[in-house]
Amino acid sequence: MLHSILSKLPKPLDLDLLISNAAALYKSHPPHRLSGWSWAAISKNSVLKTTQKPGPLAKQTLQDGEKYYKRQAAEIRNQEARKKALDKTRLLAKRYKRPALATTTAVLAVLIALYLRRSGSLAASLGILLHPLSALRTRAADLLHRFT
Repeated sequence: MLHSILSKLPKPLDLDLLISNAAALYKSHPPHRLSGWSWAAISKNSVLKTTQKPGPLAKQTLQDGEKYYKRQAAEIRNQEARKKALDKTRLLAKRYKRPALATTTAVLAVLIALYLRRSGSLAASLGILLHPLSALRTRAADLLHRFT
């Protein structure tokens, strides 16, 4: 597989120039200084984070690299599964939006009816609900009476 990829590279390939350009780009724009949450969003098992410092990198074994690779692959699978579940939830919410609204309205109507029943009579319950309005009406009438 590696051979087939390498055989597709352009023939007059200046590898030294590519390496020096990559090193200069890395120096001028280090990954840990990426804008926003970009750096935080990168997995701690990513090659960008596990090969950042030369000291720990020199002590890294092939088994360590395989361990990081497996962890990152598992993280990617989990992210894809979460995205798929979220997409499915959005589709269900879109599909059942009207029935859910109707059900919610019915439940609210039942709760209001139970509240009105518990508080005694309908007139008393409506009086409790409309009490602030009647007080406002009385105050407005008093103010009008003073000015006339």
